[in-house]
Amino acid sequence: MGGPTLLPEGQSQAYRAGAAYRARYIDPASCSANNTCLAGVSANNSLYGVVNTNGVGFSNYNLNVRSSALDRTIMTALSFFNGVLPPVNNATATRFLPDGQQVIPVYSQADSEDILIRAYSKCQAYQDRLTEWFGTEEFQTKSQESQALRNSISALVPNMNTSLANWWNVYDAFNVWRTYSVGNPTPDVDNATFAEMQSLGYWLETAKMQSNLTVNLLGGTILADMLQHVEDAVDAVSANVQIYYKVVHLSGHYNTQLGTLAALELDTYPGASSLVWLKKIPSLAALMAFEVLASDEQPGQYAVRLVIQDGPAANYTAVALPCSQEGDAAEAIAGPGSCTLDAFRDYVAQRALNASQWCTACQDSSTAACQLRTAKAQLASLNATADGSSSGIGTNSTSCSDDSGTEGWKIAVSVVLTFLGTAALTALGMWWLQRRQRGNQRFDPVTMAQLSESAAYK
Repeated sequence: MGGPTLLPEGQSQAYRAGAAYRARYIDPASCSANNTCLAGVSANNSLYGVVNTNGVGFSNYNLNVRSSALDRTIMTALSFFNGVLPPVNNATATRFLPDGQQVIPVYSQADSEDILIRAYSKCQAYQDRLTEWFGTEEFQTKSQESQALRNSISALVPNMNTSLANWWNVYDAFNVWRTYSVGNPTPDVDNATFAEMQSLGYWLETAKMQSNLTVNLLGGTILADMLQHVEDAVDAVSANVQIYYKVVHLSGHYNTQLGTLAALELDTYPGASSLVWLKKIPSLAALMAFEVLASDEQPGQYAVRLVIQDGPAANYTAVALPCSQEGDAAEAIAGPGSCTLDAFRDYVAQRALNASQWCTACQDSSTAACQLRTAKAQLASLNATADGSSSGIGTNSTSCSDDSGTEGWKIAVSVVLTFLGTAALTALGMWWLQRRQRGNQRFDPVTMAQLSESAAYK
């Protein structure tokens, strides 16, 4: 846990992203107009999420908030939810704590064990693919095209590695200093040169996240986690059970978002060709959400919809999923580009990876989960040799459960903020189950929302 923290600018971005989420899903004055209200929200009750409020079927135990083990992402989650569930009344001179604000625990685990949010930093198979890509005609052509620009920057900062492979670090250093006066000072460049630097950085980062490079190595564990929470939520709603996670939130990084999109192969799907994140990285505090919706007119029928918000000031927009079919039940429930739950389940299940599968695919032997898997396999082999058979324990130990051998998610932060207005967000993934009314339709969305990593840190 640690690393640079967020500046007030980044905190404000995160808070505003949370406030925008509240406006879309919780504030009855706005969500009812858009038919996007969560369960328990009504025109007569704006205290959604406040403990012991009559008629509100939501509390902090309905939230599962996880973060990578970095200060800025933990702060991101806190800041976001300060915007989502603000106190009813702020502190005053005679009342030193705010009223009615939920305590939102944020869980984290050691970065060395995080193969959910930061799988991209631990997958050797992906690094090998990336190394091969650096030698391809595509990369070499771009390297030649950008040589003049990179030479000009190298002349300004002779000790900086301005190779194309390292270009994002070059652009990031200039951007952070130029925008926030943070980090090592960099020389001034004119706006046209800076725009070229940014364009090249965006090309590099999005190209590195193409599905032909990442396949499901970086987002497969997230898909598995999401699918499990979706199934749990739908099962609970179908059984009329109220205690389940209605918000499952991952606070991470833009690589987390792009890796998830690549695992879904959205970059190869013509219906999603207008998605801006295929050409540039997500904006600061950008959000991605998968919603699972159900209709009263079609009991037991569910639809999945993907929406994004590219920064807290942007509108939520729908992105078509590859499993969508024109004119099917999902379109009737959630609009064009959405999938039936069955189609979504089938599509995602083919690309999801549990911990054991990820260890094999990424050729990892450094994380505890993968070391335990290897140890179990070795033990099984020894037992099979001793028994003269490969059955029994040898068969059962060829895979391990998603959580086996991993460090548990430990609570990182559990605080009540005593004021509104400061919040921060870097990158976020979240799933939530909601219910809203529109005519005689009932919507039970499960949403995965992700916010991109802010560069506003110190």
